[in-house]
Amino acid sequence: MQTQRNLPLEKCLALPAAEVATRCPTVGGRLIQVDAQHVALVDRLEQRKGSLWCDGDGTTWRCRRIVLVDRDLRSTRKRNPQAFITAGEILRLLSSAASVRVGEELGALFAPGDRPHTCLDQLSHGCAVQGVRLRAAGPDPRTPGVLRRLWLVEDADGPMLQCSDQTLTRCDELASAGWLALLITLRPSSLSPVRPLPELDLPELRTDKRPGAAVVGGAETADTPAGALDPWVKPKRDRVLPPNPPKGEVARLAHGLEEKGRACLKPGEQATVELVLAGEGALLSLEIDATPTDAPLPKCLREVARKLQLPHFAAGTYRMRTAIVPKR
Repeated sequence: MQTQRNLPLEKCLALPAAEVATRCPTVGGRLIQVDAQHVALVDRLEQRKGSLWCDGDGTTWRCRRIVLVDRDLRSTRKRNPQAFITAGEILRLLSSAASVRVGEELGALFAPGDRPHTCLDQLSHGCAVQGVRLRAAGPDPRTPGVLRRLWLVEDADGPMLQCSDQTLTRCDELASAGWLALLITLRPSSLSPVRPLPELDLPELRTDKRPGAAVVGGAETADTPAGALDPWVKPKRDRVLPPNPPKGEVARLAHGLEEKGRACLKPGEQATVELVLAGEGALLSLEIDATPTDAPLPKCLREVARKLQLPHFAAGTYRMRTAIVPKR
């Protein structure tokens, strides 16, 4: 038996589609060909921070997170176009491309989970809402018809929703499967003609009211000399992350999981837990020896772990093991 590490996302996409499920168990999505460009719609199944739009030549890939507006909803900074792409750009590309072909599925198939909590439920979260009309050519070329009307929602923490009503009461998570449905609505066949460009309403934004969110005001709104940047949009020096989580943070995480995870144990039960952490402070997986991943105990411990402060580090993933035993 050979043990191999999970691969970074860009290397996952360079694998044959049949190998992604085993080498990259937290990645799922769909390959697409837009004109001559190879594209993938990808979800990180453990993070649920929005889908990724990855383009490449089949061997090297660049992945960008799909967002609604080109500014960060917490800090109001301009987003880097090399790391983010707007939903409007994608819809315009899919409508105007000469040819769009749907390719193979990537990764394992997972049942859809509950809709993530977003700014529709949590009023302190920053929020962006944009109405979209997908259009098709009508009898009169000057007045295209409307194929579908929808409203897109982006939460400041990443998840996106698609809603079928303006009151935003009938909403579903917009993951790669939702993007595939929008693609098929626009281009039901690889022979479908070019569609008129979608109509996009002006986005409606709500500021983030959580502690720590950047607020522009006071001295930061003072006039600056011509050609100078306002203080709040000046780039900040990035914090240098350690290659692996510091030992103190790992020990603190293990202690917190043991203390709070005891509530998940039955009387006399104990568990040896293996966690896989992502560098951006996310939990990729949590498994217990000889216990199915969908059993109640792993589910309970995963909920506990996600509420703890997870370390940030430069490496792609980090594995750790800890034991949870009843309190003596």
